[in-house]
Amino acid sequence: MMAASSPIRIGQVSDGFPYYVHLMGEKLFWAMFDDPNVIKVSDADHFAAALREASVEAEPSLKVAYDKATQKYVNDYQQVLWAVADHSSLRRQMKEIYGSYQRIMAESPGFRGELPMDTKTFYNRMNALRGETHGRIIRSTGAGWYEFRENRLRGYVRLVAEREGVELEPEHHLGAKLANPLLRWQQHQLRC
Repeated sequence: MMAASSPIRIGQVSDGFPYYVHLMGEKLFWAMFDDPNVIKVSDADHFAAALREASVEAEPSLKVAYDKATQKYVNDYQQVLWAVADHSSLRRQMKEIYGSYQRIMAESPGFRGELPMDTKTFYNRMNALRGETHGRIIRSTGAGWYEFRENRLRGYVRLVAEREGVELEPEHHLGAKLANPLLRWQQHQLRC
């Protein structure tokens, strides 16, 4: 049986796309089946294994687009993409995206101690992600507003972020955590 929290987490990671829900569910059940122990309920290790397998098996075109956008001379484009995907809104303003980036850098274990890039560098990365050399993975929809070129890419970006241990904002207000992570981080910054 699936842990009670697994369907919620799968829904959050899947970005509402049935393809990802099915893929994650399938990989979770295979992880449980392949477990050498007799188990009755899935656990965090099964979920992590499902994430790894799902991100490897996801549509190759999505992986190619993600890799083209992120595999560059500097290794900070993926954090920028994760920040773009860090909200239930499909279109976001640059200022909000930068706030998400700051929170990701501050709260994610893999980036603690690293200095986040300044706004100018961040804006340059965002503009680069709109260009051909990065596969035009995001696009501008007006003064300071951005979205993914294709919504399925957004789902894949969320899947990869989760695989890398980065907790993004839930996709639905009913799936919210105890507190919105961006607001929680901003409140923490005000107290410091």
